Amino acid sequence: MLDSTTLWAAIAAAAVVIGVLQVLQYLLQRDEVSMLLWGSAKLIGAVGAGLMAARGSIPDFVSVVIANALIVLAVTSNAAGMISFDGRRLPRWAIAAPPAVMTIGYLATPDIYTDIAAQTHLNGVCVIVTLSAAALHAHRANRIDRLVWRAGLAVALWLWVATMAARMTASVWTPAATDPQGSSGVQSVTALMLMILVVMTGVLEMLASRERVDHRLADAAVHDAQTGTLNRAGLQRRLAEFAGTDTGVAVMLMDLDDFKAVNDAFGHPVGDDVLEAFVTIVRRRLRPGDVLARYGGDEFCALLPGAATAEVTGIAEAIRAEFSRAHDGVATAVRCSVSIGAATDVPIGRVSFDDAVAVADASLYAAKKSGRDEVRTFTASPRAQASAPASPPADAQR
Repeated sequence: MLDSTTLWAAIAAAAVVIGVLQVLQYLLQRDEVSMLLWGSAKLIGAVGAGLMAARGSIPDFVSVVIANALIVLAVTSNAAGMISFDGRRLPRWAIAAPPAVMTIGYLATPDIYTDIAAQTHLNGVCVIVTLSAAALHAHRANRIDRLVWRAGLAVALWLWVATMAARMTASVWTPAATDPQGSSGVQSVTALMLMILVVMTGVLEMLASRERVDHRLADAAVHDAQTGTLNRAGLQRRLAEFAGTDTGVAVMLMDLDDFKAVNDAFGHPVGDDVLEAFVTIVRRRLRPGDVLARYGGDEFCALLPGAATAEVTGIAEAIRAEFSRAHDGVATAVRCSVSIGAATDVPIGRVSFDDAVAVADASLYAAKKSGRDEVRTFTASPRAQASAPASPPADAQR
């Protein structure tokens, strides 16, 4: 039988500490708007809990209507933070609607200041609906962007929903059991649980934010920032998947012809647009499961597991033709095209990647030497000879 007033004051204190930490984290990382919403929610809730703790010492309108309205506003702000965490935005009217509905319900209920059960149910319905929506959103978001701590946060929200539901149920049997001025076992347990949940959700929110930052840093380490393709480090990581296997892989090198002339004539912004357009075309032509990486400034490497020579040649020719059509005449003085060289049926698990690239690079050189805007392929078969692939002949297959 813990003192309810003390528990509500403790909830307020815990919310202040968590809220301040989250606001400070936002100030250090201003691109995470969700942290500002979460921190603001905790501080708003702290004011509401503080007013709840002062019930009997301040006007009933303040300790009942305003206090509960602030608590519900804190809950909706917290839900808005969850949605903002996933790059979306909850309209302001949606944030204000639950506390507005609850306030209208309070003012429209006769004897609301003495009807503890009515207070509990009006507050509980608004909180349960809002937190359930936030938890469901977290589950849906986790299917796309898996974060362990966000899954934990969804569990914490469901615990909050369960606590509010239990509080509402208890008030049906014993209306005074949830009186903030009382010291019933129900009130003690639910208030203590709410204090734990305030701390738990705040910590989980900060952990989820940190986890996503770590994921972004790890992703940036293996991707090219400009084109979004893998970089060399990312390509090496994907190559590790073929270690010890006998999978035949086609290695395709693609080099944009006279790309420096594009930069010199039109500037780097136009050159960047050309690179991004080229990557879009390549991704559209590659198969699911194929790997694309930026190998150099204007040179790209693609890995096509299990692709036959004819298939690789067809894909490469489709890329060459589409890119040539899309950029034929970036300017009349500059021809924008791509030359492609490929080594097919290379068992990467038994042959070093550098050897495979050397073969593809020789094919690329043959395409460049022949006049550019061409595709050349060299087949490493028979497989028995692939352990030490030779350079392709100068007349590598077109």
